[in-house]
Amino acid sequence: MLKKLFNINPGEGLPTLILFIYYFGFVAIVITGSAARDAYFLNMVDRDYLPLMFLAVAIVLTLVIEIYSRLSKNRDLIQTTTISGLVFAFSLVFIQNQLEGWVIPFLYVWMEVITVITITQFWILAADVFNPRQAKRLFGLLGAGGALAAIIIGSSIKYYVSLFGSENLLFATIGFLGIVILMANLIRPYRNTNELKIHSTKKDKKQQSDKLFTPYLKSLAVIIGLAAIVSRIIDYQFKMTAVAVFPLQDDLVNFFGKYYAITGIATMIIQLFITSRLLSRFGVLIAILILPISLMIGSLGFFLSPILAAVFLSKFSDQVFKFTVHNASIQLFWIPVKNTIKTKLKPIIEGSIRAGLEGVSGVLIFIVVTIFNTPIHYLSLSIVLISIYWIKKSFPLKELYVDALQSAIEKRQLNFEELTLDIQDQTMVKTIETALNNSLKRLNTDYIDLYQLHWPERITNTFGNRNYQYFNDSWEDNFEFVLLKFKELIKSGKIRKIGLSNENPWGIMKFLEYSKKNLPKMVTIQNPYSLLNRLFEIGSSEICKREEVGLLAYSPLAFGILTGKYFNKNIPKNSRLDLFPRLKRYSNENSFKAASLYNDISKKYNISLTHLSLAFVNDRPFVTSNIIGATTIEQLKENIDSSNIKLTDEIISEINVINNRIPNPSP
Repeated sequence: MLKKLFNINPGEGLPTLILFIYYFGFVAIVITGSAARDAYFLNMVDRDYLPLMFLAVAIVLTLVIEIYSRLSKNRDLIQTTTISGLVFAFSLVFIQNQLEGWVIPFLYVWMEVITVITITQFWILAADVFNPRQAKRLFGLLGAGGALAAIIIGSSIKYYVSLFGSENLLFATIGFLGIVILMANLIRPYRNTNELKIHSTKKDKKQQSDKLFTPYLKSLAVIIGLAAIVSRIIDYQFKMTAVAVFPLQDDLVNFFGKYYAITGIATMIIQLFITSRLLSRFGVLIAILILPISLMIGSLGFFLSPILAAVFLSKFSDQVFKFTVHNASIQLFWIPVKNTIKTKLKPIIEGSIRAGLEGVSGVLIFIVVTIFNTPIHYLSLSIVLISIYWIKKSFPLKELYVDALQSAIEKRQLNFEELTLDIQDQTMVKTIETALNNSLKRLNTDYIDLYQLHWPERITNTFGNRNYQYFNDSWEDNFEFVLLKFKELIKSGKIRKIGLSNENPWGIMKFLEYSKKNLPKMVTIQNPYSLLNRLFEIGSSEICKREEVGLLAYSPLAFGILTGKYFNKNIPKNSRLDLFPRLKRYSNENSFKAASLYNDISKKYNISLTHLSLAFVNDRPFVTSNIIGATTIEQLKENIDSSNIKLTDEIISEINVINNRIPNPSP
């Protein structure tokens, strides 16, 4: 039933429900807390200071996030979420009982802190629960929980105010914080902790610091920054106009509640039915232009007729389009960016730079409106000018996006797993097709002889980790779907044969089973195989021998360990162990010990360790090809010469003795 209605697979229902309620609670916190803080500030503090609060928010957020990052580092996220949630709740209890003086502007800033930290914790937990494939199906549903909260809570505020008064609205916020804390603890059993976490090395960090702000990223930062500036100006106009129309605090709170309900309905409709279709049909350029054009139209309306209905249109566009079509487009723009660069720059661009520009906007608004007594609707002229510049900068951004996509495809850096929503951009699809065709042209061929899948999509014990624990990753069986797509490509003439990589016996047999349904057969498998890793022999070798699936053995020299150059733990500069220190499976104590014993055999029979290692792989009956690698001509010659060496039964016997003594030290 859940699968049919919401595309939820077995085992996903309960964690999805918990996170749905979690996100519902978060949005309820934002709505009740923001409505309260805005109404209190506008009614109890000099409104001229509102722009300066934007600056205060930017400064405090930067400091608090840095402090939070340091305090939460290497701590359990759920424990951190619980503690911070309790701190937020007790602080709001104090504020609720002290609603006067300095407490009001403090609340204005504090609500922004609560919002940013709470949403960050939510998405990190959600990413721990669902893998990228699940996220594409389910994150849209979680987002709908937020839209539902906006509708229900926004519509209910007026009833709450009539019963308890707007001065007690923070108690509702405190209650929703309790729901968030509860959901965070309920989701604990569903977090996945088996996936490999790759940490940056000093070399990685150095590479990240080189040429980070490319023209493409500068252009993207400009668009994000312009959106932040315009959003702050519209927010100021909206709040000042609203308080002028609704001077009573209860009426103002009710109006804000109605606004959140209306935007919630619109956001849900656009996110569920329009965003993906718009991007698929018209591409990212049209999608990115919707927000500035709508804001420009709304601002022109407010300039010509400075009434609440006119500025409501601008604020409505900013809230609805920014969190649907615009955010989806920005997400697509990040896809071609290399992960190491993205990890470093995305928080800077979308966090520090955006917050800084919002703060600067607040100062400028204060100067223009308060010091020079400029009517607030005149600020709309600046929005129109910024929007025109925004639109102008969007066109070169799209061109740079296409170039970045092509470059990422060619360098195999394009990672669709980074997308958290199942959306396609027409530009991306066309660019990928163009890039693939260009690759064929550069290879001076019309087809690919052998196309191999690089990794299984499901989470499995790819490298023979000992004591591996399987968990429910809710992977969907898509073997037949993959083969159907390959059938289309083979029919088009662009691919001749297909194969696998890093697959285990079960995966091999599943593909072979489906191929009997008049679908293409996997004819090769590219897996690691060497003297230090003979796991392929245990389950896969018989399958490949009997089913005629040839092994293309990679790492036959075990990352260079079986050349002897790392003996005495000497790691030459720019060697593979120097360049990739995180791959510890090749450099453990048993690997060096086994390699040393194999070296003794090579010396005994007067052949090099490299020749012994490669000749052994060449000799296996299930091996079709031995994938060698070389840095120098001398290494290449030595590798090729191994094809002329035939190991005797005596040598094979001595090799097996060592394998029995130290089996598979580099799985």
